[in-house]
Amino acid sequence: MNSVHAKNQRNLIIIILWGLVFSKCLTLEYLIQIYSIPINSFVYIWTLTLAMASAATITFFRTHATKANLPKTVSIIHIVWLGCGIVSIFLIGISFLASVLNPYKIPTFLSIILGIGYLFHGILARRNTYIFSGVAWWIGAAILATRNNVESLSIFAFLLIMLTVLPLLVEIRQQNKAFTQL
Repeated sequence: MNSVHAKNQRNLIIIILWGLVFSKCLTLEYLIQIYSIPINSFVYIWTLTLAMASAATITFFRTHATKANLPKTVSIIHIVWLGCGIVSIFLIGISFLASVLNPYKIPTFLSIILGIGYLFHGILARRNTYIFSGVAWWIGAAILATRNNVESLSIFAFLLIMLTVLPLLVEIRQQNKAFTQL
């Protein structure tokens, strides 16, 4: 397997794993809320899971990083996703610190942000799969906007799997088929 193909595969796998991590956290948060389980989910679900996933991601990239495969340039796609990440973190931080937003509305806004990211990614990379995901995220945002309750957590987890994880799994499969045909 050549290094570009392998690097692309690793990046997609990391995104898939992060999508699954967030889906797990959202599903557990939903169950904790529905069944009124007396647990501090912020500490035992979110903080612990995200800290461990971050440590694993950093370790993974450090073990696979060499000077040869470090990015030489930052593409506009990277900037788009960085902007989406910054806006998302800012939105979550402000909503929790200032308590100005119903926490069940956050998935709606995150869906809009993800839709923007996927749409720009699809247009810039000329990939219909990403354009479709962007539009589907906006449809998901419209559905989430009608909920604004604990159901929005499970719906957002479902959307993460359907609109991020599954399309990337399909992309990996397509890349592997194309690579083996070379």
